[in-house]
Amino acid sequence: MKTEIKKIEALSRKLIVTLPIDQLNNRVEKELKSVSKNINLDGFRKGKVPKSVVEKKYGKGIKQEEANKLVNETLYQAFASEKTSPAATPKLTNIDFSGDNFIYEIEFDIFPEIKLKKISSLKVEKINAKIQESDIDSTIKKLQNSIAEYKEIDTKSVDGNRLNIDFVGSIKGKEFQGGSAKNHSLVLGSKSMIEGFESGLIGAKKGDEVKLKLKFPKDYQAEELAGKKVEFLVTVNKVEEAILPELNDDFAKKYNEKSIDSLRENLKTHMEKELTDRVNFKNKDNAFNALLDANKFDVPQSSVSEEAQNLLKDTESRMQQQNLPNKGNLDVNIFNDEATRRIKLGLLVAKVVEENKLIVEDKMINEHIEMLSKAYPEEQAKQMIDWYHKDKNRYEGIRSLLLEKEVENFVFNTAKVKEVTKTFDEVFG
Repeated sequence: MKTEIKKIEALSRKLIVTLPIDQLNNRVEKELKSVSKNINLDGFRKGKVPKSVVEKKYGKGIKQEEANKLVNETLYQAFASEKTSPAATPKLTNIDFSGDNFIYEIEFDIFPEIKLKKISSLKVEKINAKIQESDIDSTIKKLQNSIAEYKEIDTKSVDGNRLNIDFVGSIKGKEFQGGSAKNHSLVLGSKSMIEGFESGLIGAKKGDEVKLKLKFPKDYQAEELAGKKVEFLVTVNKVEEAILPELNDDFAKKYNEKSIDSLRENLKTHMEKELTDRVNFKNKDNAFNALLDANKFDVPQSSVSEEAQNLLKDTESRMQQQNLPNKGNLDVNIFNDEATRRIKLGLLVAKVVEENKLIVEDKMINEHIEMLSKAYPEEQAKQMIDWYHKDKNRYEGIRSLLLEKEVENFVFNTAKVKEVTKTFDEVFG
């Protein structure tokens, strides 16, 4: 085997593989003999079809099929001999078996060589947060509001009141799709409308018409409206105040707790777990974003396209499980940014692991699986442990997860860290 690599672009390459033509001819000869013995053709007894007849009828197809098989069987060795590997699925661009050699050409992309910036030069924010009694009070207030009864009032509206409104939105004097509604129920302070809408209705009474001149946020989900100035004409049909249920044991029982004290304790336990999970997620994000911001490089489009396709399939699968229409409704290009980020992070994590000799031993993986299993009853826990140990990919997936944690810890232990304390609402804001 003879191999040669040619550079096409910065991250694109062509691999040319040359093999003796006999490697193909011998395979074709063997397959022709096999077909001759087993084929049924009119005018010939089975197993007695002349090879020349088989070759004339099927030879071209057999040769092409064997050529493709030979490519597949030798490609890994060819890449290995050049000490390179493709970033995504390589593309066969040419096969030539007309001469003394069997030659095929493969075009493929490679990942860039990364020169990692010193971790000690990175600046990263680390969040600290702790559940306060006021956080529990706020959550209980939300529970009260969720089952509150409302009574119509004739006074001016205040924060927390529920309004029934009609509104018409217009941009440059023209109404726009989705910008109008009738008998819309809105709790002031719920932050369910764009900034300025709810605050602009504080002080309004039944029968009032209020004109609101606002602006859609730049990151508004409807791109055609993002950042645009908008005017809403709002008619207030009704103003209601919330009658909150009394905080007593009867209230607690609505949430399957015996008393207010047990409700508070249960809420605290759940909120602490939620807060810990959210803080861990944000801190990991902060550490990895610091790596991304400090290390700028391009990745091949072929790898981005493959990862975007994987994200699309995962999303469609989840939508199908939720009985949501999905097939063909999503554009794969909406996943390109996330795909690019994932690929870059994967390369950066691998580079940090390599340069700093970070390791995750099997013992750490087993301990992590054991920890995960504790969330299940005994029999299910055993099944879960076996599930990970019986599949190498699942087992190694835990190693990858723990390596990411090692990289995160390394960043926080090495970089210039700014510790900030945030409230529960700030963390989830």
